[in-house]
Amino acid sequence: MRNGRDVILIISSNDSFARSLKTMFCDNGYSVTVASDEFAGLVQIQSQQTSLVLVDRLSGNFKALLEHPSLRKIPLLTIQQPGSACHEEDCIDDLDAGADAWLGNQSYRQLLARIRAISRRSQYVMPLPTRFQAGGFDSIWRDMR
Repeated sequence: MRNGRDVILIISSNDSFARSLKTMFCDNGYSVTVASDEFAGLVQIQSQQTSLVLVDRLSGNFKALLEHPSLRKIPLLTIQQPGSACHEEDCIDDLDAGADAWLGNQSYRQLLARIRAISRRSQYVMPLPTRFQAGGFDSIWRDMR
């Protein structure tokens, strides 16, 4: 993801939180854009190649983002601002609503490591098999072409 073309999009209505995240990612070689709300985030996603969306869960209704077709193939993570109260149910609700991960109360190093791991997973495209095997040892290989 660090090739200069791909972008992390941060959606947060908290300017200082968004700036601190942007600085951390930029200092570590990532390209970053910031949107102050979901609508501005969708506009940015449609105008640039976005590799990952990081949504401040206090910024509004990220669930509306999940319904947009352009976000179905982009990892969307919710993040909790440091010092803000969050309960296990909040995390579960975010994941059940479609977030790929929930990030809260982590050091910047842990956050960067999670972003790297998610980026690796999202960039890997599993090749489709041209053949498959069904059954036990005596089964027949079927050509999928």
